[in-house]
Amino acid sequence: MSDLFKNGVYNSRNMWNTTNGAVHLTHGANTLEAEINIAAQATVLRARQGQPLTDPDALICCAGYGVPGRASDPRIGGDVNALARLGASITLANTVGLYSDSLNTTGWVTPDGTLASSFWTIVRGAAGSGLRGVFQVPASKGYTVSDIKIGGVPIQFGGQIAEHILMKLTGVACRIGASHNTPRNCIATPPDGCSGHAHFMALHGANEAFEPVPVPHGKTRR
Repeated sequence: MSDLFKNGVYNSRNMWNTTNGAVHLTHGANTLEAEINIAAQATVLRARQGQPLTDPDALICCAGYGVPGRASDPRIGGDVNALARLGASITLANTVGLYSDSLNTTGWVTPDGTLASSFWTIVRGAAGSGLRGVFQVPASKGYTVSDIKIGGVPIQFGGQIAEHILMKLTGVACRIGASHNTPRNCIATPPDGCSGHAHFMALHGANEAFEPVPVPHGKTRR
């Protein structure tokens, strides 16, 4: 167990998660707490000057969850808030988690024309809800992953593949139209990265009351 713990505390960056493999997410922003926090805060309707906010980045700047401009936070918050605006009851599907949905191999070229997607296998979890995947070319093919090109560039690093993995959380909505919640105002201080969103900042300058700034609970990342 010495390869997993340091002074009795689990080391998420142990050898099996760095030099010898990748067992689970290690970045501090990729946590279940962050996923639940963003999904929960996104259920709150937001408005400024009587105008409902629907833009995903504007919602983040108004409510204070996540960071605008990312691939994850605006998509999660925007989709959840869209359901909330329909008056739905919303929760996260059981079992709560961040899952690999699929690998997009559009534009990938193999030496013999075989679809690159055929080399992707979910080894833990299920199709559409993967927890661990392997991209591997069978020895019988006579070539390796490095002979495959993405956009004309040979694969040299795992990150080139990871860029094309679609990650997801799954929300569940029911009782559409049953909830009629009053939209809340924005928080007083927008998160970092909001100054470039002119539409939101114009609304933010309105002479209306502000909500208290929420306690941060982390963020998700692409």
